[in-house]
Amino acid sequence: TQLEKRIIKILENESYKNKLIEILKLYDIRDITDELLIDTIMMNPSCLFRDITKVKIDNTMLDFTNCIKKYDLSDNKIVILNSISRNGNNLKFASQRLKSNKDVVMKAVSTCGKALQYSNLKNNKDIVMKAILNDPESYYMASVALKNDLDIIKLFLVKSPDKLLEFDYLDNYTKVVKSVIKENGLALKYASKDLRTNKNVVVSACKNNIKALQYADISLLKNDSFIINLSKKLRNDQVIYYAHDSLLNSKDFVIKMEQEEKDRTGI
Repeated sequence: TQLEKRIIKILENESYKNKLIEILKLYDIRDITDELLIDTIMMNPSCLFRDITKVKIDNTMLDFTNCIKKYDLSDNKIVILNSISRNGNNLKFASQRLKSNKDVVMKAVSTCGKALQYSNLKNNKDIVMKAILNDPESYYMASVALKNDLDIIKLFLVKSPDKLLEFDYLDNYTKVVKSVIKENGLALKYASKDLRTNKNVVVSACKNNIKALQYADISLLKNDSFIINLSKKLRNDQVIYYAHDSLLNSKDFVIKMEQEEKDRTGI
């Protein structure tokens, strides 16, 4: 092709070619052929548009993802780390050894949680937690043992509270839900009516996120003493926005809330 001809012409420049070889050596690539040099430029066209003899070189400049298989670079840690820094799912191109390397896998799942599916460390708690933090759906790619680990389950539910009902089989389900709500107040939306009626649970949710109050049971939103005390406890003037209309239409309630605000603000 015209591009290949242009690249071959560029490589006739010895200083350019030697610089490119120097860069490839930083990637711990030893068997450097002219074909590899051509493919390197094909995959990294920026090499065509700048004088690489004058740029600062390091082992993050080039991407070899598309030729990992062709040149058997799957066990090259530098190449693989560089590739997964661009896309964690490129872990699929790594050797079994590197798929079992904690540093490599951690880098991959930090970039893309679902890269966990390509790793051999699905039973490593640190790896799985990092993957879930990046993408909650990666929970389903963990080992069976870790999918039953309470710490893992809680982290997953904090990130995906809409999945709460999937775990109602747990013996300590209510305790787990309360723990999740404490860290993600909006999880109250998916809690049982009993919990949404529980004053302590609702307060805990609102401490995390006042918007959780909209998911409290209507009986609490109609309870003037609860709303007033919650406003006092949280010192948050947004509480009244979630009070039921029956309270907002009550002169006594409005007066009490105005007094609470004066007491709280000193105005």
